Amino acid sequence: MEILEAIDLMIPLVSVTAAWDLIALFIAVFPANIHQALHIIPIEGIPYHPILHWDRLPFQAVLIIWIW
Repeated sequence: MEILEAIDLMIPLVSVTAAWDLIALFIAVFPANIHQALHIIPIEGIPYHPILHWDRLPFQAVLIIWIW
């Protein structure tokens, strides 16, 4: 979903809708990312380190601001 919406950001006709969709997606998955960090749930393909789980949280805010 993220990749398709990112592609849509490059299409002027649907870029505003795609931006709002991505912002909503990042907000919607934020609680799941908090749950993942609190309960130390491993991410496949990413080396395990607790800091990696917590570093993702503020990065989502950066992405939302950038998309805005």
